[in-house]
Parts: sequence; structure tokens; C-alpha cells
Amino acid sequence: MRKFFLIALVSLPLLAASSLHKYYVSITQIEYNKDHKSLEVISRIFYDDFEHVLKERYDSNIEVDGNTYPKEKLNAYIKKYFEQRFHIQVNGTEKPLDYIGYENEDDYMVFYLEAKNINTLKSIEVDDPMLMEVFPEQKNVVHIKAGNTHKSFMLYSENDKALLKFSQKTQ
Repeated sequence: MRKFFLIALVSLPLLAASSLHKYYVSITQIEYNKDHKSLEVISRIFYDDFEHVLKERYDSNIEVDGNTYPKEKLNAYIKKYFEQRFHIQVNGTEKPLDYIGYENEDDYMVFYLEAKNINTLKSIEVDDPMLMEVFPEQKNVVHIKAGNTHKSFMLYSENDKALLKFSQKTQ
């Protein structure tokens, strides 16, 4: 009986640790603003996951949730990372994204980007492998809204692109 109790005592923390599962997910909203002829992009990523990726890629001293790391340097790394890992094509043509900035929320960072000079909207293709190079189990949810059309996509390492075609009524 004592042997069983000892095995159970040792095994319990191992079982508890193995049952804990960390989820890697981001949520990106893309909305077409007809009046400004732009795509407004808001992306939410858990700050610890994003910090981990930035540390691996650029600077092991990066801290995204405090005031100790220079903000202008952090913004430069964020902009660079988005330029390398997040792309949007409109009507078959890649559109540059202007990085506007970010803010910290409770457990995640909120990033703001914009693609300008979009007069007509026939299709949007999103290439979003963000964080997947470090976290292969990363899932990126993308919500696209243009006029009355709403579509959501779940992107993952084997399928990190989404394509949405619009009817002429969306214009």
C-alpha cells in the first residue's frame, strides 16, 4: 500500500503537468473602409508568445510588457516582423501595410496596421504565418469584413493563407 501511495504521489504532478496545454492563437480583424479606401487591420497576439519570437529573431533583451525596453526600438522590430510575416494582396496585388502602432492589453498586444489606396475590392488574400516559425501549433484566426460580407478563416502551419473573393455588390 505504501509503494502504491509513493508511486501515486510522484506521478500526480507529472500527470497534472502533462494535462496542462498552452494554446497558441492570434486573432486578426481586417475591415474595408470604403470612405477612406483602406483596409484597417487589428491583430491581437499574446504578449508572451510575441515577446518570445522577437527575442529569438532580434534581441534576447526585448520586453514587450514593460517600460524598460526602448519603445522606438521595439516598434522598429514589430514593424520589421510584420513586414516579414504578414502580407495582404488586394485584387491580386500585394499592398504595403503601414504599421501604426500597438498597445498592451491584459494578456495580449493589439497591433494596428493599414493598407491604403484601395479603390475597388474584388479579392483579399491574407498570408499570415505569424509565430508559426517558433510555435508550429500556432493558429491564426482571420476575420474579414467588407460591406455586408463577413468571412472568418483559421490559419495554421500547413495552411497559412486565406482568399476571399467579393461580388460586385461589395463595392
